[in-house]
Amino acid sequence: MKNEKFLVSLFLLIISRAYDITTTWLYTPDLSRETNVIVKGFRLTIFSSILFQAVILSIVVYFLYVYSF
Repeated sequence: MKNEKFLVSLFLLIISRAYDITTTWLYTPDLSRETNVIVKGFRLTIFSSILFQAVILSIVVYFLYVYSF
């Protein structure tokens, strides 16, 4: 049961981040119209934004794993 909840949560997290990255890239490939304060504050590019989200997602998945098991 815990394994199923973890896998569903993991799947939803990955899908939501992938959707966010895709829609952001389609709307503003150079991030000039991005409203995210982290992207604007650090003047991130699309690649560094994806890398930043991957790092944060990895941390969240780790803590979700620790919490679930």
